[in-house]
Amino acid sequence: MGDDAMHKESKENDESASKVSEKNHKATVQERAHRLSDMLVSGYKEQFIEQVNNGDANVINYLLVMKDRYGETPLHSAARYQSEKAFMALIEKVDQKALSDALVIQDYRGETPLHLAVQNLSGDTVVALIKKVDQHALYDALVMKNHFGVTPLYLLAKNRPDEALMAFIEKADQKAINELLVM
Repeated sequence: MGDDAMHKESKENDESASKVSEKNHKATVQERAHRLSDMLVSGYKEQFIEQVNNGDANVINYLLVMKDRYGETPLHSAARYQSEKAFMALIEKVDQKALSDALVIQDYRGETPLHLAVQNLSGDTVVALIKKVDQHALYDALVMKNHFGVTPLYLLAKNRPDEALMAFIEKADQKAINELLVM
């Protein structure tokens, strides 16, 4: 066998091994994310928070968009069950893009994590979320209607007319505010 043939075979083996390794890593990320999700919904909140705080960012980013049979993500669950610490651990650990993607995921009732956070979590937690997410994603999330036609913006104005609404007004540009006022 010539040097060129051996080099080509070696290169193909390396590429094949790389694909297998990448596939195994992806499977491991998904498995770890599923275990974390199970912890949260099973009531092991403290262990969940510890794992999120010490976890791999790839696992946490994947976890954020993972849905259960009701269409809920772990952000939905943390907000629905008023787990401030779990919610904060998630939003602090993930990157801005993953958080932006997760904020517009609707469950079977059409509610986003922002609908639930505004209804169930403290003003400080809602403010932290508003400050973390980028302006355009925040706007998109605020105007999403659930199946009853209610937006997180309506809930924000109704339930949190203080610091959380002010945080949104400070973050939003004038064009977004004008568009929302016309809605």
